[in-house]
Amino acid sequence: MSRNIPLILFVALAFAPQIAGAQSPQPVPTPPNPLTAEVRRAVVDTVAVNLERFFAVADTGQLIAEHLRKRLASGAYDKLTNPALFVEAVSTDMKAINADKHLALGFRTQGPAMPLGTTRLPQMSGPPPGGGNVPPQMLLNAQRQNFSIGRLEVLPGNVGYLEIRGFSGLPQAREHLVNALRYVQHTDALIIDVRDHGGGSADLSNFLISHFTGADTLPALTVSVRGADHQFTRYTMREVPGPRRTDVPVYILASRGTISAGEDFAFVMKNLGRATIIGEPTAGAGRNNPAFDVGHGFQASISVSRVTDPKTGAEWEGIGVIPHVVVPPRGALDVAHAHALRRLADIEANPPLKAQRLAALEVAEAVLKPRVVPAATLKAYEGVYGGERTITVEHGKLVFRRLPFLLGQHMVPLSDSTFAVGPLRLSFERDGASFRLQQVAGGQTLTFARTGGAPKIKSEY
Repeated sequence: MSRNIPLILFVALAFAPQIAGAQSPQPVPTPPNPLTAEVRRAVVDTVAVNLERFFAVADTGQLIAEHLRKRLASGAYDKLTNPALFVEAVSTDMKAINADKHLALGFRTQGPAMPLGTTRLPQMSGPPPGGGNVPPQMLLNAQRQNFSIGRLEVLPGNVGYLEIRGFSGLPQAREHLVNALRYVQHTDALIIDVRDHGGGSADLSNFLISHFTGADTLPALTVSVRGADHQFTRYTMREVPGPRRTDVPVYILASRGTISAGEDFAFVMKNLGRATIIGEPTAGAGRNNPAFDVGHGFQASISVSRVTDPKTGAEWEGIGVIPHVVVPPRGALDVAHAHALRRLADIEANPPLKAQRLAALEVAEAVLKPRVVPAATLKAYEGVYGGERTITVEHGKLVFRRLPFLLGQHMVPLSDSTFAVGPLRLSFERDGASFRLQQVAGGQTLTFARTGGAPKIKSEY
């Protein structure tokens, strides 16, 4: 085994430390089904021994090991002959003492693990080794999940949005992430969504962070590994292959579903002053956890290190990353969008562009605090204006179509009579017994008389 094993932050059963020089994947043993008492006893005892040897805090590791042995002796696992139920029960008991979210029992995978009977961990530092043998099915699964990159778009006001659901440890993930960053490289602000981030590679977290810092490397994290009696500091990267954006305002959306390496990203970006965190405190899973082979087709995820800020010594284990702006997570994107637009408007010196920023901000704030216009009022606005512009009520909302055959655009109410459709401002004014439509865009005002009743529009749903 190589002496250089990078630590990878994972949660639940997604743990697979990459080992330099690993051999081609070998057949993975499967647990016997049904499980015997001998197998259950051997697995629990091996997990307990590894906790005593390697858990990040020695006294706590001893307590967790003793708890598992007491549960075994009490007969808590005696009726668990199904391997899946045994895994769940032991995983629950591993977390019972200190709620460490990285502790879990799972099934052996094709990914490398610390060998059965390991008595001392190798020193762990540095990026994962390049290349290596990636099991074809593992690569195929990562590709089908788009390497855990979700939505990617440009929001109104030229604000980029990138959703990341995990940091893949596969080499191919870097190129995929760079492509996503290039897509939003011309935006004026960037929102990175890790609200549903299940963990992954700490190296890929550092890779992403380094795209928002300068070429001078900065200390990002200090990692102390108990079982290797080893401490090292992780630095940002001097060179990155994607667009380096040291000045772009960055907003990170966080939640209790932001776990492990997702927290690493938010923690470091916050400490370096490179991002505003919006949402709720993260999960508090702040340790590194290699997989340990515990025999009979099982492996255990065990936290072996403490991860801290190099300057303050603070860590997020058990605490989480505390946002700058605390809001319910489901509304965090709208809040971040408004924050970004407000900041861009404040610093904009060009009058026409500043006006555009303020117009986009007005809509974003209206989305944050939606106005309820009476249904009868909305119904009264329906009709055709100027011969082509159509206004209809669909699913309780006012819908605008520049031409009747186009897809509709929801109209965001700014008042009971004025609505926003992107950069357009549409107002309804009394015109005798009817209404006329006033359109303001780009400093130009156009007024259209109502020329017909509400048309029948084919449903878009």
